[in-house]
Amino acid sequence: MAKSAGPQNLKGDVQFTYDVKWRESDVIFGHRWDVYLHQTKHDSTGVHWKAICNALSIVLVLFFLIACVLVRNLKKDFARYEQVLSEEDLEEAREESGWKLVHGDVFRPPEGILFFSVIVGTGVQILLMSLLTVICAL
Repeated sequence: MAKSAGPQNLKGDVQFTYDVKWRESDVIFGHRWDVYLHQTKHDSTGVHWKAICNALSIVLVLFFLIACVLVRNLKKDFARYEQVLSEEDLEEAREESGWKLVHGDVFRPPEGILFFSVIVGTGVQILLMSLLTVICAL
């Protein structure tokens, strides 16, 4: 690869120009974007099967990954709870761990329930309006 000697000094003016040649077309003005918007050469139905299969495979892989992690942790918890403990181990087992730490918080109402309900309601409204906009655009 050749090394550059640095910037070159220019003498005089440099003019940057371009040319446009307009030519008349038989395409109606309202249909000029149809070539780009309706590209259905590969599939006459217009469904993008590759994208759908790709998204479905990613969802399935993530689902099974999360399921494997949860099953492994639950098996470990159940094995620990079912084992016969000596007196020394009983004292350590009294200290709750795993899902037993949060079992009392499941049905406890969150702090700031009014703010939480406003955020959830606004999110649902935005989601539904977005879906309605997409459906109407089709």
